[in-house]
Amino acid sequence: MAERPPEMDWECTLCKEQNFSKATQCFKCKTARAPHARKVPPRSYSKPPAEGKTMQGMVKSYNKNGFGFIMCTGGYTQDIYFRRENVTSRILHPDMPGS
Repeated sequence: MAERPPEMDWECTLCKEQNFSKATQCFKCKTARAPHARKVPPRSYSKPPAEGKTMQGMVKSYNKNGFGFIMCTGGYTQDIYFRRENVTSRILHPDMPGS
C-alpha cells in the first residue's frame, strides 16, 4: 500500500504565517482560514546546529522562565529554541527575565 503524501499546510492571507493543515485559524493573528488560502508544503525540520555554533538572528519570542525562540538568518530555515544563559548579551532585551 502506497504511503499518502502529507497534507499541505496553508499560508494566512493576513499575516503570511505558515499554519498546520488541520488548523482552522492562524495561530499568530487568529484570522480564520480563507477558502482560497495558499497551500504550502509542510516545513521540513533539519538537524539542530552543532553545539557551540554561532548563529545570527533575532529573538522572536521568550517567556518568563527565560526560554524562547530565535529567528535565524543566513540560510537556516527554522527557529532555534534557546535558554537565556545561552544567548549573547547583545541580543537580550531588557524585558527578558534575568537580564
